[in-house]
Amino acid sequence: MRHVAIAAWDWPAFEGGGVAALCQSLAVGLVAEGVRVTVWTRGGGDRDAALARAPEVAGVRIVAFPGRSWRRRGTDHWRRGVARAVRHGVPDAVIVGSIDALPGVVQGLGLRSAQVACIAHGRDITADLPAARDGVRRAALALPGVLWLGLTHWMADQLTRRGVPADRVRRVPAGVPPPPTQTGPRRGPVTELLTVGRLIPRKGHDVLLTAWPRLRAEHPALVWHIVGDGPQREVVERRAASLSGVVVHGELPAPALESRWGSADLFVMPCREAPGGDTEGYGLVFMEAAARGVLAVGGATAGAAEAVQAVGGEPIADPSAPDVVAASLLALLAEPSAVRHRGVQARRRWLAGGQPAHMARAVLDALRHRRAA
Repeated sequence: MRHVAIAAWDWPAFEGGGVAALCQSLAVGLVAEGVRVTVWTRGGGDRDAALARAPEVAGVRIVAFPGRSWRRRGTDHWRRGVARAVRHGVPDAVIVGSIDALPGVVQGLGLRSAQVACIAHGRDITADLPAARDGVRRAALALPGVLWLGLTHWMADQLTRRGVPADRVRRVPAGVPPPPTQTGPRRGPVTELLTVGRLIPRKGHDVLLTAWPRLRAEHPALVWHIVGDGPQREVVERRAASLSGVVVHGELPAPALESRWGSADLFVMPCREAPGGDTEGYGLVFMEAAARGVLAVGGATAGAAEAVQAVGGEPIADPSAPDVVAASLLALLAEPSAVRHRGVQARRRWLAGGQPAHMARAVLDALRHRRAA
């Protein structure tokens, strides 16, 4: 397979989060495997300017499709953009980074022979959505011939439950790139916790805030750094202001975020399933912690349970219960040498199977297997 296009609704230049990071990791991994990669993504307005300023990704060509009001008119924008792009050559395969783009991409390809695969994430498949987006989802799941890629067995099961034939569903591993800097082995007591993620209910900030006084009572030197932004920002900041040792940073630029990773002793995100089927489909940040040799603690729900297990992290059986979260963390804080050892083991797991090339190989294998079938 010589040329692959990635249709990325989100791209790190203008949109953060796991979906954008996953698309970029896949692109980097495919290049490492000798594949020519073109990224098709949303353009128009501020996105064009952001893409123009963004650092280049070696071996990856970015094509931004023009358009406004992508949430309402996205299918038409993708259809027109893809139809124009393939006039200059049809890629061997198109990997669609999120379900919102899939119907338009398929329409734009028409009867051309490119294989099409779509990555399923979590709430895009399971959550209650407004009528218009639910219509796009139902149309996408019903498309014939599409290969569906999920990062967990849980996601694969969710797809088959919604009518996708099992022979068109494949689980592939996630991958994240090496951190820009690698610190030496961590030593001493565990004093810094870190959470990185959007400030939304399912991430579990509220539960850990409730559990925090108990943690600080037994470990007065403990500090918790919260990185991220979102609709719960004001609530989280207000509650944090009444507690000792909780620092809310908001979004951080890459160097400052890396500095936070460098001083973190433990990554904690007690994610849970929120009302309306809003789930953590994987949690790429658990693997980002592993790449830095930091032990991850996460909620054992939905796809996050497998993500935590994949890096040898500590699962929380009931992440909605503050007492359970506190007890899990106190047990770890009592054994700092075990926390350090498990962080080292987590990095070894990432080295062995969690890098971009590992994900790219699995995706290419899935495409070849589907073509042969």
